[in-house]
Amino acid sequence: MISAHRLGAVPLPLRQAWRRNKQAGFAPGKVCLWGNSRRLTFSAQLNDPRPWTRATHTRQLLCLYGDVLELFFGWVGCDEYYEFHFAPNGLVMALRWPNRSSYRGVSKDEDLAPFLVPPDPVSARVFSWSEGWGVEGVIHLESLSPEDRSRSPMVRK
Repeated sequence: MISAHRLGAVPLPLRQAWRRNKQAGFAPGKVCLWGNSRRLTFSAQLNDPRPWTRATHTRQLLCLYGDVLELFFGWVGCDEYYEFHFAPNGLVMALRWPNRSSYRGVSKDEDLAPFLVPPDPVSARVFSWSEGWGVEGVIHLESLSPEDRSRSPMVRK
């Protein structure tokens, strides 16, 4: 995260905003985000010295298979949002949800197909050290933004 600090990015604590209580075993970390209208760059450090995953490919709901960094974002005034999963073994999964209730009923890998986004808009690198693991990467927003959606199809069929 040294490069993030040099750019003026402020580390934000990671949390499980969708849960009332912290999940057992949740080892929070921090993330720095910075960018412009074309790209969102991030650097995350997670406080888990033994990260693990059973995931083997990007068409799996990575959060069901072990440790994962999840980033969520959307545009102001839009119902749709994006969810990115990064696993300790380097797998990346990107999802586009049309609205906040779209994820209901998605409980297994086969349910993901209509929401999967090709991994092209994301480049990431996973790293580890004795006290944890982390992910640094870039999300190319121009391929996701609502204005560009008519130019490039987003959802695999």
